[in-house]
Amino acid sequence: MPGILPMKVIKVGNSSQSRIAQACDRCRSKKIRCDGIRPCCSQCANVGFECKTSDKLSRRAFPRGYTESLEERVRALEAEVRELKDLLDEKDEKLDMLSKMHSNRGRSAESPRSTPAAEIKKDSGTPAKEDTFRVQASPLLLGVENSDSYFMGASSGRSFIETFKRKIQENGKPCTDFNPEAFLHIQGCYPLSTKVSPQSMRIPPRLFSDRCVNVYFQEWAPLFPVLHKPAFLRVYEEFVADPEKIKNSHKLTQLYLVFSIAGLSSEQPDFQQLAACETQWHKSLEAILMDNTMVTLQCLILALMYCTVRADYKRLQYYKGIAVGLSHRLGLHQSQKRFSFGALTIETRKKVFWTLPSFSAAILGLPKLLKDEDVHAEFPSDTDDEYVTEKGFQPSLPGEPTRISSALALFRGSRILGKVLEKIYPAATSYELSLQQMSSLEGELTEWFENLPQHLKLNFKQDKPSTDVTGSRSPLLALAYYYTRVLIYRPAIASSLGPKAAPALMSVAESSKSIVQIVQLLEERSMSFSFCLNKADILIVCGMALLYQTLGLKHDSKVLKDNEKLVNAVIKIVTKVNAPGSYDFKRIAGMLVTVEESLPQSLPTPPRQSPEACMPTPPAQQGSPSPSAVDRGAQPTLGRHSSASLSETDLIMQRDKLLGMAMTPQHQQHQHQQLQQQHRNELYRAPYVKMRNKCDLIIVTL
Repeated sequence: MPGILPMKVIKVGNSSQSRIAQACDRCRSKKIRCDGIRPCCSQCANVGFECKTSDKLSRRAFPRGYTESLEERVRALEAEVRELKDLLDEKDEKLDMLSKMHSNRGRSAESPRSTPAAEIKKDSGTPAKEDTFRVQASPLLLGVENSDSYFMGASSGRSFIETFKRKIQENGKPCTDFNPEAFLHIQGCYPLSTKVSPQSMRIPPRLFSDRCVNVYFQEWAPLFPVLHKPAFLRVYEEFVADPEKIKNSHKLTQLYLVFSIAGLSSEQPDFQQLAACETQWHKSLEAILMDNTMVTLQCLILALMYCTVRADYKRLQYYKGIAVGLSHRLGLHQSQKRFSFGALTIETRKKVFWTLPSFSAAILGLPKLLKDEDVHAEFPSDTDDEYVTEKGFQPSLPGEPTRISSALALFRGSRILGKVLEKIYPAATSYELSLQQMSSLEGELTEWFENLPQHLKLNFKQDKPSTDVTGSRSPLLALAYYYTRVLIYRPAIASSLGPKAAPALMSVAESSKSIVQIVQLLEERSMSFSFCLNKADILIVCGMALLYQTLGLKHDSKVLKDNEKLVNAVIKIVTKVNAPGSYDFKRIAGMLVTVEESLPQSLPTPPRQSPEACMPTPPAQQGSPSPSAVDRGAQPTLGRHSSASLSETDLIMQRDKLLGMAMTPQHQQHQHQQLQQQHRNELYRAPYVKMRNKCDLIIVTL
């Protein structure tokens, strides 16, 4: 019989079991278990008896587990109150900062609960002269100072790192070891492996390839639908049946690029196997670069995705130029209604064109190769690959969200990113920007984010991302939103606006905080960072934005303490992946906030899971010692704990010595008394043990 479960449920101890607080009168009198369903429990419903429950318990004592349940609820409520109090203190501090901004500008506050974006949205008409500032592009070139030096624009974060360094110098902090070229993989990416064994160069293990194919189509394909899933799976079945029969360079390139992309984004990458896959697809891709076909373009876009995650920006720019030119050659930027192709071919052309990574222009800081006014292609249909054929579209399940819906949302967000790059980061050497222009772009971006379907929207509760997500698509779309929001407001931080730029700094800091929290959420839920950005680079730039905000805060500030936790989280993640500049970032953060020291590992890391064992030592940088030098300074031996060669007695003495150093005199006296009592017990027990051993010996002899 359907019913309503009771509200009063008691948790028994610390276990996951629970029971109702009060049974009905019949179940209590018969002493049988009552499930508490209202208006009639199951026991009474089975016999057709009227189920009644008295208002008060007949016994005086509370039911078993009632007190523990109340204590658990009180502890949970206290923790929630503490979180809310910290959150309110942080909000109050931000409101105080906004009120000071208004007082400095001589204007009255519009609303005590206005957000940083609302502070900028003052006038919707012509921008005031005092809200306009001039941006001067940095003349710095990267690499060797000669004619082969290359340019990296402001959208990459390179200019912000220079701004952050100047801000530290203005606050009187030493910056002699601050080398901006230690970050953003300016020196290039490390090789995956020093050498590739002949065995790994042959065919990847079946377990490795199956896992990579599953990860790619579960994590990457919903956002970047480059390949038609049924067609690729048929190629993969041929490869599994007899790898030696696959001689087509297009098929080999797609196979090994899928293995490489999925394998590189896994939690514990097999670097030796990935290096072998990288060698294979490099060889196959070079053989087909001159082919003007759709399959070649698909291979090039997969290579762009891999180079972005790998931070191989040299190859990224090379392949991007060829891919954009080939898309023009194939007419993908034109309206696809003009062509008389089948439904599957038309949809594939749309998906491939819109998957051209628009984030690569922002990463490299270079102008877009595709202008918005030249793009007339339609978005793909909201239909998954399984329901599209050359003859048309097959019926799908009504009301069910499609996998490609996340890609369609990302395509629309990418168009807004394109506008941001054209208006906020033009190719001109010197140009003017206004706060109203930034506010307009942010309004368009926020409208896109708020109109996302419910299954693609990441909700924030108590200033933290919700943990009830079942996939990585909603967190990654939220990451794209906050990444674009950072790009909108970052030029205003180093502008000549003075206090007027403070709301822009708060917007950048809040967005950076959200990005770090989203990456933490993906790490905690063991989800892949399946997005066309380098995780280490974006985290380091976000960490610098948080450190930039702390320079103007008091030591007891709630915002500073919150930023300090996030900066330590960034240090932990970038150190784990052995990112370039992680040591430099940790040293810079130590000058501004308290950095948590990581505990030394007691056991050596297996070589297969250790990036240090697979990657060679990077070239020496100014202010950034090599990983081997850092390891020598931190541990006596590399890959081996300093106490590995000590005897058991020496280890016990060393442990007692360390415990004694960490104990107070009262603790040492208490420890000494315990050792004396333990020694007496051993002395008293020794004769009985000897007597028992003799008795056992006599019994065995008899």
